[in-house]
Amino acid sequence: LLFFLLINTTGSGGFTDLVLDARINDGFLDFIGFKPSGIPELTNLISKMLTGQDFTNEKNILYFRTDHLMIDCLDPIDHSNVDGEIGPSFPLTINVHPLHIRVMTAGSNL
Repeated sequence: LLFFLLINTTGSGGFTDLVLDARINDGFLDFIGFKPSGIPELTNLISKMLTGQDFTNEKNILYFRTDHLMIDCLDPIDHSNVDGEIGPSFPLTINVHPLHIRVMTAGSNL
């Protein structure tokens, strides 16, 4: 893979409708892996991403949903990138913990 996104919402990086079925509270992460491809395939993929069309079945995309993921890198990379910031080193182990964080708001009754 050239790169991947691991998201828990419908969008990321300015793209608002990457995974239309994604839900922030469904207990799953959506993995979108981008395989090397030529200009025509890349143009088609970007067009679908910009217009909110489903692209998860394209041949140059690896897509799946999971609640547990281990990621390693074959090339020597010092660290991952988390939302534009330096993230943890590889290998990564990522788990979903549904309803794990309690959010307090004005008027909440905890």
